[in-house]
Amino acid sequence: MIIFRCEGRTPPFRRSIEREPMLIETQLHLPEDLLEQARHKATREGRSLSAVVEDALRRLLEETQKFVTKPRVMPRVSKATGGLQPGIDLEDTAAIQEMEDSEYIKRFDFR
Repeated sequence: MIIFRCEGRTPPFRRSIEREPMLIETQLHLPEDLLEQARHKATREGRSLSAVVEDALRRLLEETQKFVTKPRVMPRVSKATGGLQPGIDLEDTAAIQEMEDSEYIKRFDFR
């Protein structure tokens, strides 16, 4: 168990008196291995454990916000009109295959 001091919002009447954000104490229950990793990172970087946890939490919240605020992109819809080419019967699959084969041959021009 560990207790951290976290930045909180300062009430409006206190902002004019003091410019520093109000600190709020909260209790977090973390797995021992995670806490040890955070402590080692803080030691390596010469920062406090609270600063490391604050940075990690800010990054997590920014990352999740990216997915929430990402605008939805609708697929393009064709505005083509006309329907089937003349002489095409959807029931006659052999004729459709023959037409596709002839278009394939025309594209490569095997002459």
